[in-house]
Amino acid sequence: MYSPSDLYKELATDNGRIVHSKIIVYDNNVLADFRTYTDKDLLISWEISAGDSKGFTVGQTLCKQLDLTLGFGAEMWQYSTIEVYVQFERPSDGLLSEWLLLGEFWVYKPHIPWRKSFKVRAFDKMIQLDKLYKSELTYPVHVSDILDEIMAKNELERHPGIPIFNDLLIMEPPVKSETGDSVSYYTYRDVLGFICGLNGGNGYIGRDGLFYITSYNQTNERIFMKNIYSDGLTVNGTEYEIKGFRWNRGESVDEDPDADNYGIIEFEFPLVIDYENENVAAAVERLNDRYSGYKYFDAQINKQGLGIWEVGDIVSYQDPNNNGNTDFARYLPIYICGITYACKL
Repeated sequence: MYSPSDLYKELATDNGRIVHSKIIVYDNNVLADFRTYTDKDLLISWEISAGDSKGFTVGQTLCKQLDLTLGFGAEMWQYSTIEVYVQFERPSDGLLSEWLLLGEFWVYKPHIPWRKSFKVRAFDKMIQLDKLYKSELTYPVHVSDILDEIMAKNELERHPGIPIFNDLLIMEPPVKSETGDSVSYYTYRDVLGFICGLNGGNGYIGRDGLFYITSYNQTNERIFMKNIYSDGLTVNGTEYEIKGFRWNRGESVDEDPDADNYGIIEFEFPLVIDYENENVAAAVERLNDRYSGYKYFDAQINKQGLGIWEVGDIVSYQDPNNNGNTDFARYLPIYICGITYACKL
């Protein structure tokens, strides 16, 4: 979770709040060459989304998407970089919060300049990892070495605190298939997903531009019913419990119809490890120790947007039935014009 000032959180949760937004656009990554559009001039609307959740999973790599509508006169070009900011105001006294950065995005579709208004679609840096990964390391290497090579080849940095507790020894370069002289490679994003799954999380690019693996951290934040829109809380009454993990090594295996798969989370890791010296069971057990017994409900909350949460934050919300607190882990973020905040859990 990003920690803004207390004033920011106070104004962001005020029922009469006014939302301000702006974007800063850089061309060719030249910081001195920028222009700013705000909701008072050419910034008509914006939305940041990150897909849809399918229950508790690991091994995903999330790519956030930005959709803008800009007025005539704005300039936007392919490969431009966009930073999105939000600010809150209390109308009773005009008090303003600081501007909060929501993320950095790379323009995928440029505008059509002769229209009165136009739409722009951009993605965060995860999009650049949809390229074939041909490792240049000398094997065997550890999982963390592969992660560092992926970061270096894509001019990214990983957050130093991301959990790599299954740093296994990998014996061969990541290759999807090999037939004679024909070699099929995984993408950078594929291999990142394997590493994330092996270490019990999902990968994403934070607002600071660093690469993270979710670790499901408890925060001190609470969501109160006054900040949830009418009919904005939907909870599936079925409680799910994580019973354990199953390692899928990329092989097609017939399911045992008599097996009890309830609560079993499967992750894929097809890279060739040192099976003689690495303890596969111990690696899976480390995942079990981390999450087994974890219980959750499927839920969706539609509320005032704050822009402070990150994927994997565990937040308490006020249960309207008993006025108590219930914890949930926010799986994917969806910002809608900086005003509402839909959380699919």
